[in-house]
Amino acid sequence: MKNGENIYGPSVKRYGSEWCIIVVRSSKGAKFNCFIGCKGNSRNRNWRLEGNLQITIWTKDFHPAPDEGTLNLDGSKPDDSGWATWGWKDMFLEADLAGSDTITVKILVDIECSTGIRRSLRNFNDVPEELFDVVLVVKEHRFSVIKAYLATHSDYFRVMFFGGFQEARQKEVVLHGIDPIDIQAYLEVLYGLTAVDDVTVEGLLMLARMLQTELVTNKCVAFLKSRSTKSLKEKFELAALHGLDTYMSNIIDRMTTLKELKEIMPSNQNSLDKEVLSKLLTKCLSFA
Repeated sequence: MKNGENIYGPSVKRYGSEWCIIVVRSSKGAKFNCFIGCKGNSRNRNWRLEGNLQITIWTKDFHPAPDEGTLNLDGSKPDDSGWATWGWKDMFLEADLAGSDTITVKILVDIECSTGIRRSLRNFNDVPEELFDVVLVVKEHRFSVIKAYLATHSDYFRVMFFGGFQEARQKEVVLHGIDPIDIQAYLEVLYGLTAVDDVTVEGLLMLARMLQTELVTNKCVAFLKSRSTKSLKEKFELAALHGLDTYMSNIIDRMTTLKELKEIMPSNQNSLDKEVLSKLLTKCLSFA
């Protein structure tokens, strides 16, 4: 290794995220740092993972005792390769490698708290062959599903698989313009899992509209009404963005002061449906 060089170990999927071990040779060359790297599973970088770590390193002639530490991964501070990192500086010296061609690094991670990151509720890539008839491929992620089940809930998939198109005969179908995080949560909702939360709801609403899936839209609206911690302004903006006119009207009905109404008023009122805009203006006049 050259001074200042990073070596990234093979990435593995754990806790719904990509992980790897990174060894860094210091710029002065005599010492090596070891880090755990995580890419999270969110489109944005507003995520954190906290917990505990244990690292073990060894070579043919070097067997130090395991070392322990705390984990505090911050998704907003990735390195140039997109990894958020945490670990140990000066973990071992160049002299420790004497007589060895390789060094093995093992890091155990115990996650106690996560924010802005979610764990997949179901593995759609490990399904018995007799229980699926098509694989959806989204950015190299694979989801084994049943065509008829998707078509039951989605007009988009009904036309794709039963409308005379070539996808009906394919064993694998590549979907473009979709994030694998969103399709994972979307399928979890279709399969009856509680996958709607403040992290997934925006992507789910976007995908439900694109794939014409009323069930997923209704689940998202029910979540926003009863369990979401988002502000009313955030909820109203989501409703406006995804054409949820009935839900926007419900939010307007809940307003009791002109101040509350002004707080949810979008900057671009042209994005609102005419009926919703009319109701918004009528509500404003009622406080005059």
